[in-house]
Amino acid sequence: NYYNDNYILDLQTDEKLEIMLKNVNNIILNKDYICNGIIELIVTSLYEIFSKGLTIKKCKSCDRFFVNKNSSVFCNYANPQNETLTCLQYSRNTSYSEKRRKDLIQKTYSNISNLLRKRYYDARDSKKYDKDLEQKNWKIYEDFKDYYNKTLKVQYTKGEITKEKFAQSLESIYIYYKNNNIKNGGIIDNGNTGTNKKQKIQN
Repeated sequence: NYYNDNYILDLQTDEKLEIMLKNVNNIILNKDYICNGIIELIVTSLYEIFSKGLTIKKCKSCDRFFVNKNSSVFCNYANPQNETLTCLQYSRNTSYSEKRRKDLIQKTYSNISNLLRKRYYDARDSKKYDKDLEQKNWKIYEDFKDYYNKTLKVQYTKGEITKEKFAQSLESIYIYYKNNNIKNGGIIDNGNTGTNKKQKIQN
């Protein structure tokens, strides 16, 4: 196929070889096998698999055999429990969910985020739409994320607070937000809003 161009066909053999050597990376070599039986087909397939550095594995999710070159123990076939995802994708989702369930910090952070986002969407989609209320709820959500990423997370990364203190602070925030909500344009929190709230939590 490399010699399809007419100008190459007219060249001498040594000229063809010179061009081929200069473009060796652009040449694709295909091998064809003629197998006289199922055993030869299996042996040839195994030879191709191992000569390319591939390995045969049994998927830990669906128990089907698959071939790959990386360290994954999950295949890319449709997962029996959720056919919209591959076994690899399903395992990642499951691992994340399991980690979130076991990790108190991640679990509490998700609980707070879900709570605040729900309040924002409730305000946005309410029949009695109040733009001011919607914006206030969104600001509370954004303020929480900033406080988490720029204060609590930084303190934990620098070793200024322990993992237990990190989790306790988030739990305090969660309880605070559960017990206080913006209604009718004002927040029911006994006056501890904004910066005062954060200082109260930190203390």
